Amino acid sequence: MKKFLLDLRQAEYSDRKFVIDLSIEVFSIYGPYGEILGEYFNNPYVITKLIRIKEKSNPDFVNAGFIMFYMFEENGVNICDISAIAIKPEFQQKGIGRSALSSLCTEIFYVYGAHKIQLSVSETNSYGIEFFRKTGFNIIEPESGYYPQGQTSMRMELVPSGLKEK
Repeated sequence: MKKFLLDLRQAEYSDRKFVIDLSIEVFSIYGPYGEILGEYFNNPYVITKLIRIKEKSNPDFVNAGFIMFYMFEENGVNICDISAIAIKPEFQQKGIGRSALSSLCTEIFYVYGAHKIQLSVSETNSYGIEFFRKTGFNIIEPESGYYPQGQTSMRMELVPSGLKEK
């Protein structure tokens, strides 16, 4: 049973510092992601959603993380690319990321009309790969040197019939 209420809210410019600071905290081993995701935040085609939770012990919603994604069309097919998902360390391992990702994927398929969702995760990030697999993502191909620090990425994708909701 969940011990929190989840809210995905469209980020506003005032949330940019939170996104950059959390990017630095959780993605620094992959490259200068505070800078990179700060630029993505400014891109009008990239959608950033704050992951907010309300726990029983706190009457207010607090920022627990964020998800960034963008939509594009390829050969007449609507595709979503998730650029980043980050959860503050103190909120990890509580089901918040999985609940947020599952909710967002449902929204992307049924509100945004995507036919598939894709993302990249470092091959060295076994926790991340397993996290996405549990939501229904499958590995489609590796891409050498994808990350700024030279790591290989594992390209993963999800189609509506593969979504595993928690």
